[in-house]
Amino acid sequence: MNRIIITSFVVLAAITCGAAETAAPPALPPVRAAMVLMEEKKYEMAERMATAGLKSKNAKDALRARLIIAMARQGIGRYTEAIKAYNDYLDREKNEEQRDFAVGRRQECLELITMEGPILYERINRQEKSKLVSIKGSPVRISSEHFVVFAVNRDYALLVAKQAEAMLQRLSGQLPLGITKIRKPIEIHIWPDEKQFRDQNPDQDGSFSPYDNKNRIDLFQLDSMGKLSSISLDHVLPHEISHILLHEFIERGPKGRSRPLPLAINEGLSMTSERKVDNRRIVLVGRAFSDSKKRSIDLRRLLSITNYSQIDDLPLFYAESFSFVQFLRERLSLMQLGELLRQLRLGIDFETALRRAILMPDSDDFFQRLDSAWQKYAILQEQILRFISD
Repeated sequence: MNRIIITSFVVLAAITCGAAETAAPPALPPVRAAMVLMEEKKYEMAERMATAGLKSKNAKDALRARLIIAMARQGIGRYTEAIKAYNDYLDREKNEEQRDFAVGRRQECLELITMEGPILYERINRQEKSKLVSIKGSPVRISSEHFVVFAVNRDYALLVAKQAEAMLQRLSGQLPLGITKIRKPIEIHIWPDEKQFRDQNPDQDGSFSPYDNKNRIDLFQLDSMGKLSSISLDHVLPHEISHILLHEFIERGPKGRSRPLPLAINEGLSMTSERKVDNRRIVLVGRAFSDSKKRSIDLRRLLSITNYSQIDDLPLFYAESFSFVQFLRERLSLMQLGELLRQLRLGIDFETALRRAILMPDSDDFFQRLDSAWQKYAILQEQILRFISD
């Protein structure tokens, strides 16, 4: 197993100004590193390090790792998974004070689930799934505040309508766009399975929804095995709702001056809004940067792409877009991210827009430092993932 050296996560401003390089601190044990990351609110990385800490021979560290995993998931907003992790921790913790703390945090997650109203694939029991897989019946139309759902299964249509409204509410808070309402109703068309969709839409390039159609989302009810599609609920729906919010953000920009966001930023924000992280993206981009024999997309090139026809390697483009936006979201405050998006909406080039968002003066090597910091981040993410998997 390769040893992973955990270096400090330097603040973006320190990386991009002309300051001298700071020596990396000594390697930290996984649980200690996870605690540091929790203090810095880097919850996803903290969860990964704490997962590695589960292998610790020190029983106290292994137990502490379980608590960190639960708190990290809560910080990300994955409340259902956090509850499971808190339960796992409580099954092992004997200290009453520590148990009271964990019970309180678990209750917070339960209350947030009730407030947010998410209905995740994992929370649907077997009996409910047996009703939701049926693709027989007459077409139905279900309307909610912002969505109109078309399907042949009324129960599934109701589920998707409720899920869509909950996701819109959640993403309106997580994306600093200043948008909480959609002006036009969004149609959600639910196809029984992918084959029927492809048969009736032969010109589609493989995406679930045409990128230029912002008033419609297409979902598959069943996967290729005839089971309820978790991808539609946990990946596609939040991804497409993010696109819709970003489209609304552009539409509401200054009249005559509003410009589309770089495609990588648009797709990256939508991918980081999905309910689950696709680890294949982390592996793909990390290896592209760490292996000189593999091809990667230069950051300037990545940010200059405005149309899918300009992309030679679509999986790599998606992976790098996800990684770069995740890198930014872990370092920028919501206020800074919002300002960056507003600058980009005005057509400002990315380097200038980012410097303005973080109040950085001009620097000849700003972009080079940014690129280097991101590549190191992407490589480290892949290393951590590999370390956990070994």
